[in-house]
Amino acid sequence: MTSITNGDAAPFSPLVLFEAEEFSWPPLPEITDRQFKQAVFTHLRYTTYGKADIAYFRSRANGNLDLRSKLVNRQINTHISRHYGLPEQVRTGRAQRGTFRQSDDEAGEVYEAYLAGLFFSYAKAAATQAGNQGDLLTHGQAFDKLGRFLIPLYTPLVDNLQAIHDSNPYDSLGDVEALVELSEGSKAELNLFCQKKHLEIPEYDKGEKFWPSWISQHDRVGEHGKIWKGKCTVRLTNGRIITKEGVGNGTLKSAHNVAAYLVMQDLKGMSEFFGRW
Repeated sequence: MTSITNGDAAPFSPLVLFEAEEFSWPPLPEITDRQFKQAVFTHLRYTTYGKADIAYFRSRANGNLDLRSKLVNRQINTHISRHYGLPEQVRTGRAQRGTFRQSDDEAGEVYEAYLAGLFFSYAKAAATQAGNQGDLLTHGQAFDKLGRFLIPLYTPLVDNLQAIHDSNPYDSLGDVEALVELSEGSKAELNLFCQKKHLEIPEYDKGEKFWPSWISQHDRVGEHGKIWKGKCTVRLTNGRIITKEGVGNGTLKSAHNVAAYLVMQDLKGMSEFFGRW
């Protein structure tokens, strides 16, 4: 697979993958319902629903919501829209056509609207077949059918970005602050989890301060700007050991909270040991 890194793992846009010769574009499904298709290419009235569809399947393809902004954005949507020739199908006044087709914002909205049109078309067909317009199962069937297009489209991008994220998960202060906020209270949660599962209490190291990647060598003076990293370890009854390292700005406690949060994510996914808790 084409890499989207540059030098020291500085990420490029997923557009690099889209433009690679070996990228496999799935065929765009046709909106078979005439009413929905006309609405999509006349009013673009379904863009909000389209964004939800993209986010839903982007997350289902990999399960990591942290990368959403890199995959669900106007730049990516515009590129996909133009690849499938969607802007050219929009019905506008003659004076507006040239301006519309050159606008990235509007081109991206066509793609979002098209996805929503597909979804509603699938849902209507499923409801008609089931004989129940209000059955929520028809929405699930529509999502599953839409996924046959979205999952192969987004999965290569998710996998590549995930690999970059795993190799350099803290490439900005914003990333650290977001994870610190997300992990608040995780040490207490992990302690409770271990008590319920009759595991040893979690172990934490003494931690250390270090210079983050976003601070240039020129600016690394004294201690100002350094952040904490610390590890959390949990020992399972089968002898397995889970150790995760967290990073936090301000205090060692924040780094240990992040580490505990990462351990919890592993534990919650180990159904062979714990099931649902």
